[in-house]
Amino acid sequence: MALSGATTGKIGIVESNLDNALVNQRIAIIRAFDSTTQDYLRYIFTGQILQKLLINAWGAAQPNLSSNALKKLEIPLPPLEEQKRIARKLDKADEIRRKRKKLIRLTDELLRSTFLDMFGDIKANKWELSTVENIIEKRRNSIRTSPFGSKLLHNEFVDEGIAVLGIDNAVQNTFKWAKPRFITEEKYAQLKRFTVYPDDLLV
Repeated sequence: MALSGATTGKIGIVESNLDNALVNQRIAIIRAFDSTTQDYLRYIFTGQILQKLLINAWGAAQPNLSSNALKKLEIPLPPLEEQKRIARKLDKADEIRRKRKKLIRLTDELLRSTFLDMFGDIKANKWELSTVENIIEKRRNSIRTSPFGSKLLHNEFVDEGIAVLGIDNAVQNTFKWAKPRFITEEKYAQLKRFTVYPDDLLV
């Protein structure tokens, strides 16, 4: 487990065929007394347990964990058979996640390949080049970055109202509803120039 920096709390499982290796500084080895528990631990150090651990991290710019805080961390420890059952279910979920990630990557590659098949080499075709500015609607706010700083603060979000879209709505190369964020009608009136319309492209 990494004990320092932006990756504090992240884990890696050492491959079984690895020989004659040492750990560097600011990384902890966690070796459980039973192989079942070792598998179970892979999934324990995520989610709420990881957040619980990071509460004990210190440092202003980059978090740091002490091995003592790691040793004293309390975790749920069901009987070995239950640990096996949990680990098996999470193994299946992780396999689905990895397959989905691979499928997304292959889909992206297919899109790039299809583009080249359809349009060929752009330079070889000697197509005219255009800036994005030249192909957008000729009206104000056709390109608009989101409000920053004091224009929209976290404490201005409310439970319902006008939806606010963010990075998490676009990071999968497709639009996805993510963490719900709303502002009041009054706040929307102040930020109306940032309105999103159907078929807009979010970057």
